[in-house]
Amino acid sequence: MRTNSLRRVALAFSPLVLLAALAIALIRSGTGDDTVFRVLPERVALWLTGGKRPWYGEPGKDRPCGPPPLPDRRWLAVEEVFPGERFRKPTQAIALPDGSFLVAEAAGRVLRVAPGARETVLDISDRVRSGHQWGLLGLAPAPGFPADPRIFVTYTAPFEEEGLRSRVAEFSSPDGGRTFAASSERILLEEAQAQPWHPIAGLRFGPDGYLWVGWGEGGTIKDGPGHARLRGKLLRIDVAQG
Repeated sequence: MRTNSLRRVALAFSPLVLLAALAIALIRSGTGDDTVFRVLPERVALWLTGGKRPWYGEPGKDRPCGPPPLPDRRWLAVEEVFPGERFRKPTQAIALPDGSFLVAEAAGRVLRVAPGARETVLDISDRVRSGHQWGLLGLAPAPGFPADPRIFVTYTAPFEEEGLRSRVAEFSSPDGGRTFAASSERILLEEAQAQPWHPIAGLRFGPDGYLWVGWGEGGTIKDGPGHARLRGKLLRIDVAQG
């Protein structure tokens, strides 16, 4: 009985022993300081080095190189922006000039949230395929919003039995940016993929005024990225020119 207990304890600690041995080997090699301190938590790294931080020097000098001192974490804190509010798989939150937020949910809803107020401003769940890596994935108000009361989104729509159709779409507002009409959709780009992995991703307006879109490779090598496809690209779109 005692032998079995000791065996279980040894098995439980064996990964830690291997990790410690690897870290010590890296440190003693003279090249592992930076690797260890970037991968391991501070206290573990200090324990492995006997409580000594690596010097911050230059390569080839008599002092080994290492990362700069770790920041004081006491100033970091988590604050709940909207106490009591709960969201279903949120994928994006964008701050608006009036202090409210647009929050995208994977199922296909966009909410406007402010302290004490919450409203669904766009619902395209009827055309969104959500789940796993899919859904309403990106959201970006037009530059100058709400004077230009449009939003741009990326989402996945159904394609055949198991595939996806990734889209970049624009929606306009009938009331100065308060809500957005699902019927106003203008599809800017779309592409189908037979595999349901690694679809389109997020989007942002850059300082150049162009809309930047990240597009996944589609999850397959055989029918993967190519010059004639949108998949596997970082795209820049001039929305002013359509």
